[in-house]
Amino acid sequence: MITDRDVAVRHVADGHTSDCSVASHMSREHISAVDQSDDVQTVLATMERAEVRRVPVTDKNSKLVGIIAQADIATCDDIRRRRSARWSGASLRGG
Repeated sequence: MITDRDVAVRHVADGHTSDCSVASHMSREHISAVDQSDDVQTVLATMERAEVRRVPVTDKNSKLVGIIAQADIATCDDIRRRRSARWSGASLRGG
């Protein structure tokens, strides 16, 4: 897996040009992944340990089923907070 950060940090910053690259020069040797059944705390802990902002999500057969980013988690938390605020306001108003 190669991210935009890998290209910037491992490739461009080292003075390489895109016309002389191969994917293996930019990718990490070990990729940390999470299982699709893992909770958010596990995902965030995995990101922190690996010092990444995105991790692959795999199924029980280790097949890639998606990628989750810190921004996805932040967006989800923001939506949850807004819904909770609306529901709290509705109950306070008797609705």
